[in-house]
Amino acid sequence: MNVSSTIFMISDQQNIDPERFDISCLPEHVQVVFIKRNDIRAKLYRGIKGKIIKLKANFKVSTSQRKQKKLVALLFNKILQHPATYEQLKNGKLFLFNDRNKMSRLFRLAYDNYSLIEDGLGNYYGRKVKKFQALLYTLAGKKRNSRYFGDDKRCQSIYFVNAENAPLPVSIKAKQITFIHIENIKRYLYPFFKVKAEQDVDCIIATQPLHNFELDIKIYAKLIHGCQKRKLTYAIKPHPRENISRYLKNFPNVPFIDGKLPLELIVCGNKRKVNILSICSTAGDGFEGYCNKLTLIDEHEVKKVGRLPELLNDWRDDINIALKRVEPLLERVI
Repeated sequence: MNVSSTIFMISDQQNIDPERFDISCLPEHVQVVFIKRNDIRAKLYRGIKGKIIKLKANFKVSTSQRKQKKLVALLFNKILQHPATYEQLKNGKLFLFNDRNKMSRLFRLAYDNYSLIEDGLGNYYGRKVKKFQALLYTLAGKKRNSRYFGDDKRCQSIYFVNAENAPLPVSIKAKQITFIHIENIKRYLYPFFKVKAEQDVDCIIATQPLHNFELDIKIYAKLIHGCQKRKLTYAIKPHPRENISRYLKNFPNVPFIDGKLPLELIVCGNKRKVNILSICSTAGDGFEGYCNKLTLIDEHEVKKVGRLPELLNDWRDDINIALKRVEPLLERVI
């Protein structure tokens, strides 16, 4: 028997247009609801009660059953107009992709616990906490210098594409993703995204938001030049969070793939096994049967250094360290 599932998609986080999706193609037990963060905040955080809810969400406070019932009535029933009872939600499960953003913290108030599904590279390495935060943790008897997605005690499980690479502090919660099936991708996701994903390229350059424009543009330019030299067809696939204008400005004659589309859809629809070239993106993980994933930095380096930002700092000091890796990478293109 199929379990009823409701997927809330935030449309104003990455400027997603709901009209681009066909929800009629999904199974009857799957419901997709498009929500807007700004609308929810404007309606929910009004008055003193709203400010209290906001504070609880920001500080990840656990709420009592009575408070949870009130939040369900207000958030799910009134604001989201989702006809779910507290008992139905209580017997269900909450799955998040990022348990640190403000919307996730809000939804967590209605549940005692939750699980995570991998959201990309951030799941595999820690992020340094600020000195003041580290001091607060120490005073609370929880000495901590780094934070990891899912390290909250209320997070029960974290589903990884590569669970064996889960960071040690959360490895006990790591579970392997086993719910990716190519048949379902072709049957449901192609029509859901309203896309004919068939492509015919040798290489896809997958970008990612690294917050250093000069660094990544030089690396992508080197990758493009290497593809041209080898007479390989290629296209740039921007990360959905990035502003494509900077790439169009620097690479005006390069073909682009819609940044809002999941790269894995393109990979599965390519006429042949495609090479995914990136700095250190997780794009293509779990789809190795359909792509040859090549990164300038691999997961073993990240684990050895401990934190990706520290490794990238060396590249910022000397860009040639990164550029010297491009040619050896391209030699592995199939």
